[in-house]
Amino acid sequence: MEGIGDFRLAEGPRYDVRTRTLYLVDINGRRLHVRPDGGQERSFAFEDHVTSVNLCSDSDKVLVSAGSSLWIVDVHSGRRTMILEMDLGAGMRFNDSALSPSGHLLIGSMRIDRPRVDEGRVYLVSPELEVKEVASGFAVPNGVAFLDDGEFLLVDSGRDVIRRYALSGDGIEERACHFFDKGDSPDGLCLDAEGSVMVALWNRGQVVSLDAYSLEENSPRMDGFPIPLSAVGLSEDGRLFVTSGEGACGPGRLFVLETAMRMKAGTYWRA
Repeated sequence: MEGIGDFRLAEGPRYDVRTRTLYLVDINGRRLHVRPDGGQERSFAFEDHVTSVNLCSDSDKVLVSAGSSLWIVDVHSGRRTMILEMDLGAGMRFNDSALSPSGHLLIGSMRIDRPRVDEGRVYLVSPELEVKEVASGFAVPNGVAFLDDGEFLLVDSGRDVIRRYALSGDGIEERACHFFDKGDSPDGLCLDAEGSVMVALWNRGQVVSLDAYSLEENSPRMDGFPIPLSAVGLSEDGRLFVTSGEGACGPGRLFVLETAMRMKAGTYWRA
């Protein structure tokens, strides 16, 4: 399978239908990548691990997490403005994130050098930049997506599980879960418009599709991808974006597949 790009750890593909542009991050390469359809790719360097990207209401800007900070980045000039810096604890950094329909950011944290089973945390950040810790005790809080304003999916890669949670008061309640085989290491995910969630399996080179509510597998797995496989994303015209990290097969790549799937409508950070 042919891929494009040369990444250390490509993750978090996010497609903007307004500008027909794909965004993704290279976590270990510490760069944000901007890939307009039919246009010239651009990338912007950071001093810290760049861990996620989300779309803003202003289509000229994106919301980027890097290290323990959140940034608004102008996608044309690369000019960036830090809007929040958190004390996550020594050796910790942000990881994956997603926006709720009302524009709240849910974002996880993890240890940089080696994940520990009880140190990952999950935070909810309001559009007014008020921060609330909603859960702790994760090995590696990873792929995340909102089903609606109250429920979301969250992967814990270190425990080989994806769970559906509901926001409840100052915390969360588990509604469903699906355990993968030990060592599969589920990673990034995306939702389609028909109610499925696609999850990249880091140690299997596979993309698995689950019902987003029951979390039961609902179609044959897609395989043939290199290991480690890191994340997936969708466009409105059925392109499935699959990313990988550097490994025995070479540098990390971006794979683009034509499918009949369609992305779920996105939400935006009010920049």
